Amino acid sequence: MDGVWKFRIDPYSDGEDHAWFAPSLDASAWEDMTVPGVWDVINEHSEYAGAAWYRTGFATDPGWSGKLVRLVFEAAYNDATVWLNGHLLGTNDNGFLPFHFDLRNLAPPGKRNQLTVRVDNRRRLGAVWNWGGIRRPVWLEITDPTRLERVKITAEPDLQTGRARVIVRAQAASHGSSAADISAQVTLRRDGVVIWTSPVLAGTGDFAFETVLEPAQVHLWHLNSPQLYEAEVSLMRAGATIHSQASRFGIRKVEIAGERLLLNGEPIRPVGFNLVPEDRRTGSVLPPSRYRADIDLMKMLGTTMARLSHFPLPPEVLDYLDEVGILSISELPIWGKSELVDARSKVAADWLERLIDTQFNHPSVIGWSVGNEIGRYDRNPGAREYVRTAIARAKALDPGRFAVYVTNTAGNQKDDPIAFADLITMNAYGDLAEAIEKTRALHPGKPIFLSEYGGGGALDSEDPNEAKDTGDAFLNQLRGKPYVIGGSRWTLNDYRSDWAGWPFSPPTGPSQNRSWGILTSDRRPKRSYFSYRAAHAPVAKMALERRGADWSITLAPRGVDDLPAYAMRGYRILWRVLDAAGNPSDAGLIDLPPLAPGAAPVTLRLPAKRAGATILADLIDPLGYSVLTVKNDLAPPAAPVIRHVHASIKTARILFDPVARSDGYRLAYDGPGGPKQAAPTINDFIDIAGLELDQRYAFRLVAFNEAGESAPSATVSAMTTRDDLPPILWSIQSADRAVFVNYSTEATDYLFEIELTLPGTERARRISVTTRGTTRIPGLENGKTYRLRMRRRNGIGFDSAWSEPRSATPRGPGDLPAPASGCLVPGPGDLTLLVFDPVPDAAGYEARFGGRTASIGSAASGTVFLRGIDRAQAVSLRAIDDFGQPGQALELRRLH
Repeated sequence: MDGVWKFRIDPYSDGEDHAWFAPSLDASAWEDMTVPGVWDVINEHSEYAGAAWYRTGFATDPGWSGKLVRLVFEAAYNDATVWLNGHLLGTNDNGFLPFHFDLRNLAPPGKRNQLTVRVDNRRRLGAVWNWGGIRRPVWLEITDPTRLERVKITAEPDLQTGRARVIVRAQAASHGSSAADISAQVTLRRDGVVIWTSPVLAGTGDFAFETVLEPAQVHLWHLNSPQLYEAEVSLMRAGATIHSQASRFGIRKVEIAGERLLLNGEPIRPVGFNLVPEDRRTGSVLPPSRYRADIDLMKMLGTTMARLSHFPLPPEVLDYLDEVGILSISELPIWGKSELVDARSKVAADWLERLIDTQFNHPSVIGWSVGNEIGRYDRNPGAREYVRTAIARAKALDPGRFAVYVTNTAGNQKDDPIAFADLITMNAYGDLAEAIEKTRALHPGKPIFLSEYGGGGALDSEDPNEAKDTGDAFLNQLRGKPYVIGGSRWTLNDYRSDWAGWPFSPPTGPSQNRSWGILTSDRRPKRSYFSYRAAHAPVAKMALERRGADWSITLAPRGVDDLPAYAMRGYRILWRVLDAAGNPSDAGLIDLPPLAPGAAPVTLRLPAKRAGATILADLIDPLGYSVLTVKNDLAPPAAPVIRHVHASIKTARILFDPVARSDGYRLAYDGPGGPKQAAPTINDFIDIAGLELDQRYAFRLVAFNEAGESAPSATVSAMTTRDDLPPILWSIQSADRAVFVNYSTEATDYLFEIELTLPGTERARRISVTTRGTTRIPGLENGKTYRLRMRRRNGIGFDSAWSEPRSATPRGPGDLPAPASGCLVPGPGDLTLLVFDPVPDAAGYEARFGGRTASIGSAASGTVFLRGIDRAQAVSLRAIDDFGQPGQALELRRLH
């Protein structure tokens, strides 16, 4: 039922009084709104908080007679009321959990039906944006009236014998039909191969199947070997299948031993990030291109475990976590002062049961959190009893996982509710070591996981060049403490917010991008991103060394009490020789021996034979992710080219094109004050302050890397003027018949003007917007390239200069471009590593070779293992978009 619905906001909440749910209502004048979607990405509703209405129609098939018709919403934020043909179906009060209604006789077969949904987004959780709308898919399920309602799988290995006990519990229900002569059977598969089929069990509702897998059938789910199985339950009547349900699961054992965390009997000390699951282009919808790219980026940043999100995540997001091997603790959306922090709350109890019921089979989920920062008794007098009863309820519903609450008060309260948790999950900012020691002094004997950590007092910068946080500065406060089992940085990404700040929490900037992340809201890496790649890598050191014409690489494993720390098996080194333009001329893969924490360093020879400008080495995990990159530059980069200079009253902005193999850029300039040099940048522009009005300045730019500086660019001169600088255009992102512009915003900005020049003409139209940080330009033609520039107007009406023109191309289904470059690196046996530039907005890829098509789930890693490619076969690669359509193809270059 996804697609375009009719939509109308209800700012005075009188839609119900006017019967907007009535089938006879003429809604033709209502707006169009895409489902799934959120209204906040539409400029006209960007700040709207309140009720809004959706309407659509659907026809029921005459063949559905005698069937159960179920209307399913995966999520609508936050409070939803649903009518069918004017009849109230019911309500839902959680914007992150699925809900459904059985239509029974309300949707007669062969008839047209009117569906109306009222959604209210006024509930807000902390400093995170309350994206409003039907944010996840809606569909109809047509089944026999007797159907499976849930399947729960418990799979735990016996680490001594190598066997595994698998229990599959299935619950069926009869909706207006007889449950007589009902039976069920389960089939277990791995990689599509049947490994066990149960006997057929007769029953009326609940079925339990149990088997013990032999060692040869047991493949454990682990961080870098996330082996998955499938259990398919078939419900039968008189021997014929009437309903079936398949669920994936993993066999793994997670436990606390003293103050250590064990996965399958091995100690692990994991690290990771909190994810605010949104962006400024799709809000909280989470299309595959968004969640897959974010999880890929976390894997490339060494993520092994996180209290991943304040919000329950959609099933396919958890599916992908299962596939790539990231541990997570799933949390109820209850934060701070809340009426739900009450042991008598039926809403909180319902949410917990639905959360566990929905996510039970995911091996990536190792625990349940019953709330975040809810332990202050002056705000929540019932917090202790709530946490005690909620944790007991979670343990009763799922005895096989941890149950916790996330505390920021355990260091100040001896009677903190953390006493009831299986481990201490705590949030700390600023001086982490002090917070940990205070908490441990009051609550000894439990391992500590930093569920959130970050700097205290101020946000990091939105500007990638100015983001100064370093991973080691924080993790060094946790390392060497055996009882601190890991930490999860707040956050992976900047996120939308208008949080004004409290004494303990800094305010959000004027762009509405809350800049806690190591990635910007549009996922550009900041300086801190590169710091965290090194800090989270599973080795303490990786270095290239050259002796004459020979190259080697040395890896030093981390210590036993380092962070992170876990056994490394199946890792490889990808080495590449790059020419002056940054293109690989030679490459290869080297298998690493197993490396355990505390082991001695390992040195391996690289068989690089060709001379080049840069030698690169990537540490590749068993799934194909590069988790650390080191390099040795043998030649400086090429000279950059200054593209444009904006000169203002006392400032100038110098824009240039990035060059290959550069680590950054330095600007020298001459003027009335004599020669000066600006601080280096990783951006593609440099702002210079402190200039004099009506004076001419000369600018020269160099790029640099480890081998030194490039030749300088040509000198470009500019005269300072009375114009204000335009906004920085951080990026322009494509969408279906639209583009999104991401730009800097200042507190004094009143509105922004965008000039859009139509393709093939010099005809331009000007658009005024007041949205801050990001704006959407709709009504464009897919595949056409527009020219766009922007200026700001401040609160007293002064306009800035126009920005440099940029290209903008909206893209629809099948419009993704080919990867910019890519190559094939042969590995041992029939293994090949595909190395390519990821395509923005890709949800995955397909590789074609020898008449075969291989699907690739990774969206952003740029390194993927494939088997079965003949060394003589051509291989083409296409990105797959969120519509499931392939884009343009690139034939990958083979390196020998």
